[in-house]
Amino acid sequence: MSTRPTRRAVLVTGLATAATSLVTGCAMGGAGGGGTRDISGKEGDAKAEVSGEITVWSWDVAAKAMKRLARTFEKRHPGTTVDVVDIGYDNAYDKITVGLRGGSGLADVLTVEGSYMPRYTANFPSGFYDLTSLGGRYGGDFDRAAWRTVTGKAGAVLALPWDIGPCALYYRTDHFRAAGIDPKTLLTWDDYVAAGVRTKNATGRKLLILDSTDAGILPMLLQQQGQSVLQGGPGRRRHTRGRAGHDADEDPA
Repeated sequence: MSTRPTRRAVLVTGLATAATSLVTGCAMGGAGGGGTRDISGKEGDAKAEVSGEITVWSWDVAAKAMKRLARTFEKRHPGTTVDVVDIGYDNAYDKITVGLRGGSGLADVLTVEGSYMPRYTANFPSGFYDLTSLGGRYGGDFDRAAWRTVTGKAGAVLALPWDIGPCALYYRTDHFRAAGIDPKTLLTWDDYVAAGVRTKNATGRKLLILDSTDAGILPMLLQQQGQSVLQGGPGRRRHTRGRAGHDADEDPA
């Protein structure tokens, strides 16, 4: 079997740009039965005849969405088979990491959460197929932060974004009204802090303070600074300085 993904794998990757994670073609030798045609990305290549079988690894709602998309793809391209395998979340990254480290045994297409993709491309730079000739021109259609996650150091496109994990502010309209706060003006973290002070002074109520866990406010602040972890050993307090100069301390977990 070729160690390069077939054109079919990349076509499925391009099809699945509407749900939950990152979708990427694997260059380590897929579990599907693809042929050995090269991918040129030339004008009109998308209209070429497509046939054969590929395997997609995913899990949970992403796998369900991929299965629906796979059926649509197969109808558009008679003679193709897209086998979506729900590998379950608990063992997903063990399987993916082992496959990347060993250089074989992975599916033709993988779904990978955005937080995992940079570390995978850094540790296994040759583990993902370069999709630049096929998907590079679509970079302007995606959120800039999501697009940076799927591009390598040299700007190569190694995956396609599937979800940006947006954040939302929930508030009591009566409290904001009493404090004279227009939620549309809360554009920065400084605005958020100032709104909290005004709310407390006017109503005695506080804005919700999130725990600094994986889904908490501290990781969001770090992501704005282009970081994901802080240095610090057991028993040490880890310290970071926000963009606006506000200090934040965190006890190590």
